[in-house]
Amino acid sequence: MRLVLLGIMLMSSGAGLAQTIGKTYTYEAIDRQIEGTVQVSYVLDRQGRIIPDSTRVLQGLGYGLDALAVQAVNYPASLAVTPANQALARRSEQPARFNAPVVFALKNLTPRDWSDYYVLKGDKALAEANPARAISYYDLALGRYKKNGQACAGLAKAYTNQGKSDQAAKYAELANKYSMAAR
Repeated sequence: MRLVLLGIMLMSSGAGLAQTIGKTYTYEAIDRQIEGTVQVSYVLDRQGRIIPDSTRVLQGLGYGLDALAVQAVNYPASLAVTPANQALARRSEQPARFNAPVVFALKNLTPRDWSDYYVLKGDKALAEANPARAISYYDLALGRYKKNGQACAGLAKAYTNQGKSDQAAKYAELANKYSMAAR
């Protein structure tokens, strides 16, 4: 599954606060503009740590977001484990089960995230032998984030497919420049 970066919000049911903890979102979920909350259940051991095999989706959104929510909760620095939940787990004779809503919101997408998404759309259009559509998507990617070397490389390929060698050379040079700057 291809992933595109996007903000995931994890809201702790104990603290009532929302905070960004990751930046992954599936391509398909963005393409379908899926947003919402995945309800995840987890168990804390007596030391207040999440038992990874215990994490379950109670109510999901699909499109790969459920698996990302489980990963977010199982992340060692997860905000799902509030100090109050840890205290309850430490006082309990048995492992304690808690729930955490993980919120997926497209509004948290950064310009770079949108740029990466449009590069994937351009790559798909290019694979479908549609260079004109690919150029449109790569242009959108560059409009969101000017120094996207992948978008420049895609434009170079698309213009090569259309036989526009001067345009292709221009974007190939920019792709090299941006990839060197990223190192």
